[in-house]
Amino acid sequence: MITAKLIIGGLGGLVILCQFISIGVALYLSYTKGDLMSSHFKNSSSLLALGIYKSTSLHGRLLLVGSISSILTFPGFFLKRGLANAEDIDSFPLPLKRKLVMLQWGFIGLVVSMILLVVIGKAHLLH
Repeated sequence: MITAKLIIGGLGGLVILCQFISIGVALYLSYTKGDLMSSHFKNSSSLLALGIYKSTSLHGRLLLVGSISSILTFPGFFLKRGLANAEDIDSFPLPLKRKLVMLQWGFIGLVVSMILLVVIGKAHLLH
């Protein structure tokens, strides 16, 4: 029982560490490529077009990267609701698009992993 707790705790710590690394990568991209990313969404949502997030706090910069990576990862959702423009998405630089899509899926995977570890940990404690 103690071994299982140590394994689940260690994996949980690893997931948290990876989440902090993902946040660091998102902040790095925001500070180095924030203007470029915002400039490619001129015809999309006004908040992205104005780049209102990048001039604010760290939280605002994370929102900028998160919003853009969400649009690039799930374009159909945003196009259907009129929040993004297809031309903006198509004109986005492919290498940066790949990085943002990988970052988005990686963070989704980390959140799902953490939820699974919590569920497994709770189920293991009940038995």
